[in-house]
Amino acid sequence: MKRLLLAALTLAGTAASAADITVLSSTGLSSTLDQLKQTYEARSGDHLLVTYGTTGQLKKQIDEGVPFDLCILTAPMLDDLVKTGKVAAPRLDIARSGVGVSIRKGAPKPDISTTDAFKRTILAARSLAYTSTGASGTYFLSLSDKLGIGEAVRAKSHVVPGGPAGELVAKGEAELAIQMISELLPVPGTELVGPLPPELQSITTFSAGVSASAHNPAGARALADYLASPDAVAVIRVKGMEPGL
Repeated sequence: MKRLLLAALTLAGTAASAADITVLSSTGLSSTLDQLKQTYEARSGDHLLVTYGTTGQLKKQIDEGVPFDLCILTAPMLDDLVKTGKVAAPRLDIARSGVGVSIRKGAPKPDISTTDAFKRTILAARSLAYTSTGASGTYFLSLSDKLGIGEAVRAKSHVVPGGPAGELVAKGEAELAIQMISELLPVPGTELVGPLPPELQSITTFSAGVSASAHNPAGARALADYLASPDAVAVIRVKGMEPGL
């Protein structure tokens, strides 16, 4: 009887302490968070209310005053939010992702192993897909300009504001998608060609930060710590990224 009473009191205490945690997260972590969400909610009793978007989209929302408890954005963007007082220091680095190229499943894999090979593949492709407000899309455009193929890239590109650019490849609307590997891997009907060659690669660090005006700062900090835990790191690796620490 005492054990049953203790268990009941424990469950009641967990339910009483359970709370919502409002999260604004880059789409680069969407597949990871989707997998970790259920486990974390079961362990903590908290409920995660997650909104995904590109870093640019979410930064705009934060600047406009959208409330949140925890945000997961690129490290430089987090640093800017700390400087402006919207996010409490320090940031916690969660994961790192490189940029890659994907094709429709079953299509011949092009060569992107060197700078010259990557350039030839991009020029030979009938159409390209990338995001206009994401870190990977911004980087790809600047890289194309440096390689002297920016005009050709823009002329045959299908640009989406945010979300998985690989979906256009799956639908047959683009031949290649260029985006962070963590965003390319989960798209059904596509497969990863590989990462950009090392000399062209750009690594993005995703960091977590607690809102300076969080309604649930303790829950937000606990969630951030969990995302840097060994359990989360194992999932991060499966999703094509490396841990941020």
